[in-house]
Amino acid sequence: MFENNFCRSFVVQAFALMFSVLITSNAHAQDDPPLCQLRPFKPCTCWNAVPKEVSYRAAFAGCGGNAAVLLRGKYLSIFSVVVRDFLNRDRWPVSGFNGCSKRTAGGANPPNKCSAYKSQKTYFTETEQGITRVECLGAPGTSPLMRKVVRMTAKLKDVPRSSRDPLRRWCLLSPALDLN
Repeated sequence: MFENNFCRSFVVQAFALMFSVLITSNAHAQDDPPLCQLRPFKPCTCWNAVPKEVSYRAAFAGCGGNAAVLLRGKYLSIFSVVVRDFLNRDRWPVSGFNGCSKRTAGGANPPNKCSAYKSQKTYFTETEQGITRVECLGAPGTSPLMRKVVRMTAKLKDVPRSSRDPLRRWCLLSPALDLN
């Protein structure tokens, strides 16, 4: 049964997709946040339960007006963070972004500069919430490049030669709206 119809209706209406959004409960840990299921992908923490140490800005002055992910507290030392679209891509566009060819952008380890969804610049700053890590993305959240973004994915640490890196997935209400 859906417990959060707003989350469900937003994803379906905003992206006109046939994905269903389901709030899943985690019976083994009552303190775990509610999860939104963007089928067929792994669930992400629903936008209204994203930890306060994680923020998203659709346009951030410190990033030249591009979107940014702001991390504080226990998330200061994560390995990396990206945004992903409804197809689970973190590499977009396929080619041409920052002058990258399709071959470079689609390679095994393309540089971050080839994707608007990846951090283009990282810096630390002091804010009223404390030390903040700022990850500048490649375009404003209101731009056509970002319009299909549905979540942020943080790799907490890199596990070499493994596909089991510890991850956190946080849903966005909209790439054009600030979060936290």
